[in-house]
Amino acid sequence: MAEEEGAKQTEGTVVDDSDKKEQATQEKTVPYDRFKEINDKLKEQLAKVKEFEDKQAEADEEKRKSDEERLKKQGEFEALATKKTQEADTYKTQLESEEGLREKFQAQFEVGVKEMLKALPDSVKALYPYDEKPGGEELLKAYEWLAKASSTTGETKPGLGGSPKPAGGGKKVEEEALAKTKARYRKW
Repeated sequence: MAEEEGAKQTEGTVVDDSDKKEQATQEKTVPYDRFKEINDKLKEQLAKVKEFEDKQAEADEEKRKSDEERLKKQGEFEALATKKTQEADTYKTQLESEEGLREKFQAQFEVGVKEMLKALPDSVKALYPYDEKPGGEELLKAYEWLAKASSTTGETKPGLGGSPKPAGGGKKVEEEALAKTKARYRKW
């Protein structure tokens, strides 16, 4: 049985363990051409990896330098941003002071409108189309209305209005009359 254990039957042939070991070593042996081909490919791949690593190191160095330059420029931008912030603050304070001034003018304007309204006769006050305290754009319209109303209600005494202007505009009539008078006196 020992022989039976040492010898096995494979596809109808008998092979013993010593033949098996020899066959295994022959299977592990690679022909030189194949070995050289694989070895050359390995060297080529190692060279590519080395080249890639060199390029990566170079790119990392360029990135580091560009980051340093960017940080330097960012420092300049920070200075510019600080300057712009200061300018914005200046404009903001200027705007606030102008808004305060505008509010003062509007208050004075409202007082003026109220006084103009008080100065109008009651018959014209009844025609006043705005609120007692108009604001904003309505205040300006109210002022314009009051200016027109006060100009049309000029203080004239009844029956003593101004003298009527002659037809034709006045100046032209005077020139024609003067020309007729000159012509009359030339004949003498």
